[in-house]
Amino acid sequence: MSRRPRPVGECHLCGVVGPLSFEHVPPEAAYNNRGVLRVTLEELMRTTLEGQPRGKVQQRGAGAYTLCGRCNNNTGAWYGADFVEFCRLAMAVLQASGGRPTSIPVTRVRPLRILKQIIAMFHSLCGPGFGGGGVLRRFVLDKGRTGLPAAFRVFVYFAVGPRVRYAPLMVSASVRGPRDLRVMSEIAFPPLGYLLAMDSPPPDGRLAEITHFARCGYDEVKSWEVRLPVLPTVTSESGDYRTPQEVAEAGRRNARIRPRPGRGLDQPPPSAG
Repeated sequence: MSRRPRPVGECHLCGVVGPLSFEHVPPEAAYNNRGVLRVTLEELMRTTLEGQPRGKVQQRGAGAYTLCGRCNNNTGAWYGADFVEFCRLAMAVLQASGGRPTSIPVTRVRPLRILKQIIAMFHSLCGPGFGGGGVLRRFVLDKGRTGLPAAFRVFVYFAVGPRVRYAPLMVSASVRGPRDLRVMSEIAFPPLGYLLAMDSPPPDGRLAEITHFARCGYDEVKSWEVRLPVLPTVTSESGDYRTPQEVAEAGRRNARIRPRPGRGLDQPPPSAG
């Protein structure tokens, strides 16, 4: 049987239009080699905490046709092995800790390569228009480029589910005012979750920042400890680390709020944070 032709589109990294290759997010060797359930955001919104969302099983792992063959091969060769090693180390530490917040003894790793792989993953998730005016795109495509503008901050944590999270770039506003406006994107796939904040404060003070990885050279090897929190991902919303019990309680509180005719809401909605 002949192979199905690859989809044609704009590469999420370099912007060239042509055949696209399948990009695993995260890389296949980072525990992303099993079937996953592809679910739309609308289906997730309809599904209760106890229910099982409906979708299509993707046997090859989480990912999509997002990169041209050149970008896929280059990022995999430049950054993939170091990123996979970081994930495997994180899994071993998380399992040994019994699910408690703990430090990862990062020994002889190349931090810049790890960070560039994470940002490449966000390009696959967020689409061809992503990249902060091209800053992030150039950072990934030039393997030797170091440094990121202060507007971009990357955070990491131990992700323990119960659901994976793929949240494209979104704007989150708070009822407290425009100072709490946040622009961010998030990927959570055990053992780790990654959050990219753009000109915004982190949504949770427990997140561990690794933006400083960008100051290292491509071949520079470092050893230190990174203390990571253990956070659940119950909803599809970026920056939401409530437990299943907290999400359920918030749902019960919201259900009790009923608008009075002609008077609007009886009380302001409770904070989701």
